[in-house]
Amino acid sequence: MAIDLKSYYEQNRNYYGDVPLEEVAKDVHTRSNTPEPYENWLNTAGIKPQIDEDNTARAVTTAQNQEIGVARQFGRGVLRGVTQALPQAVGQGIQWLNPDEGGSKTLEDTGKAIEQFGTDNTKRFPGLTATKQIEADGVSGFIHKAAAGAGESMATSLTPFAVGTAVGLGTANPVLGVAAAGASLVPLFYAPAAEQKYREGEAQGLSHDQNMINANIAGLSEVATEAVSDIIPTRVFGFLKTPAKDAIIKGATNALPLKEILKNMFKVGVAETSTEVLNTGVQAASDKYFGINPEQNVASDMADAAGSAAIMTLVFSAFGIPFDIKHRQSIRATLTNPEADTKDVHKAIGEVAHAVAKEDPDLAKKFTDQALALHTAKQPILLDDDEYYKKQDGLAEATKAMKAQTILSLAKQDAP
Repeated sequence: MAIDLKSYYEQNRNYYGDVPLEEVAKDVHTRSNTPEPYENWLNTAGIKPQIDEDNTARAVTTAQNQEIGVARQFGRGVLRGVTQALPQAVGQGIQWLNPDEGGSKTLEDTGKAIEQFGTDNTKRFPGLTATKQIEADGVSGFIHKAAAGAGESMATSLTPFAVGTAVGLGTANPVLGVAAAGASLVPLFYAPAAEQKYREGEAQGLSHDQNMINANIAGLSEVATEAVSDIIPTRVFGFLKTPAKDAIIKGATNALPLKEILKNMFKVGVAETSTEVLNTGVQAASDKYFGINPEQNVASDMADAAGSAAIMTLVFSAFGIPFDIKHRQSIRATLTNPEADTKDVHKAIGEVAHAVAKEDPDLAKKFTDQALALHTAKQPILLDDDEYYKKQDGLAEATKAMKAQTILSLAKQDAP
């Protein structure tokens, strides 16, 4: 026979006080004088699920009341994003993209299962819950809320950026990198935002037509603003930036100086903050217009978005720098190796010339011509001396070396 231990506990709270339900269960088992072992009794009496639920609720409360630093607040947000927000977004996206009529039941069930997995993780990992510090007033509360929000959205926000950068670096093609980043926005941003907004509208009693308009506004706003904020970091950190005017060619293959890193960080910050604030404002205004949340404070929501975006900027910057350094090292290694594959060498020459052309188009052309001649002559391509490429006789030297290499090859063929 199942025992409603929670009701018994509430009726006798004056006696038990604020103790875990598990302690109440032990007391009831002792008083009942049942010969059944305690662990078996928990299951047969249907008490085990009640105890598990109580333990989870207490763990969440404990986590909320913890005093933690901003860094840990951000870290918890990141883990919440990976374990909860990302699977929920993917699951909701699958459900939205699967049509109600003629859709796949298997796809629908898969979407629901993935979303439920993310939802269940809130109980599996109660220690990741947001703390009450984010509800505090003043600067401290704002910072904690920004850190938690930035961390939580990190998993989905970094995915298109990482995809675009990886494709861009792998192909050395900015267009393909941007296209790849853009393609991942529909399942990760448009569809989940639309599905979530449609559910909110249903709960508020909106008509289907109004709900579809508001849902699509939310989805399109997410995609449009994320497209800008993800594509800009992809281009900033995924491809070579024009270095300072002195030592142009060397700078195109060495790691970015601090000045360039800070400048790129500012670019990302402006893009990320403005787009997040715009997206939040559009959706909040739409909700207010359609009556989903009549008391919505649009300005306050936009301010919260600005704080999270500022922290996201720092993370995007830190995430992108290693990609740039690795890529530049790869270019340098390819150009200075006479035995490198010709296709790889041509690609590396093109990237350096593209960066140099922003500062000195004439030097870029001379570099390209002479670099190709040096590679044909099986000579390493110099990277530390702009003057070599600026001199008119530089190409002549490279051509002479190429001719000498050709003559040597012919002589070897004619040798007995």
